[in-house]
Amino acid sequence: MKNYVVQTLCKINKVADADQQVPMDTNNVFPLYQAIQKQSSASVHHFLEGEWEYVLLEEEVTHVFDVFKQNFQKIYDLWNSEPCNILFLGLDSQILKPTEIFGKFDKFMMFNYTDPKTNSKFTNNFNCDVRYYPATMDKKWMDYTIEKMDSLQIWEDEQNIYNDMLWGQDVSVEEVLHPHLAFQGHMMPTHDTQLLFASRFNGISFKDANIVHWHSSRGVQGRLDLMTQLNQKNNVED
Repeated sequence: MKNYVVQTLCKINKVADADQQVPMDTNNVFPLYQAIQKQSSASVHHFLEGEWEYVLLEEEVTHVFDVFKQNFQKIYDLWNSEPCNILFLGLDSQILKPTEIFGKFDKFMMFNYTDPKTNSKFTNNFNCDVRYYPATMDKKWMDYTIEKMDSLQIWEDEQNIYNDMLWGQDVSVEEVLHPHLAFQGHMMPTHDTQLLFASRFNGISFKDANIVHWHSSRGVQGRLDLMTQLNQKNNVED
């Protein structure tokens, strides 16, 4: 079975309208995201176990929602091209220790709550920065992404689509909650601060995290510095 790791690096040419609720400034940050991609990819190549191929989706786009649409379409195309498992990691996700995912889950997966943990649609609102698409998942949920890709109106809509997919599989929280595979680090300005807050939010200690999502939309330069420091600490080479 073929395994893929997919990440996306896009230059965005237009700042989103205020009513689209995009929580980041997309202006003049592309060089920082190029650097973040290098740090994230280095951690993946160092720590992710198994045999897999790395795919970087690169495209210059007009709007941040075009990035979401590209992900829907290109992951759909890849998944349908051959029997395969796909692990998608946002650029601000970082692997911190040897990690095995491929072949471990038979349904579409996200692994942890986002902030906020609930929203108007979902009592259990999961974060979509780490997503796993196994070959065994129901094709109707891949089709669903294409059906919904042109419906994006606000930032939250993309993640809501993935939550529709996750919970539409009739899974329980206990089945899908694996916070060590998507530890949320939005409250941590450095790797050794706000640890109690982080452990309370995630339900596990930071030292037990395999993959961390750093939420770079809350400050790109600070997240790049943090990821660089952690890779150096873990002897991960660029």
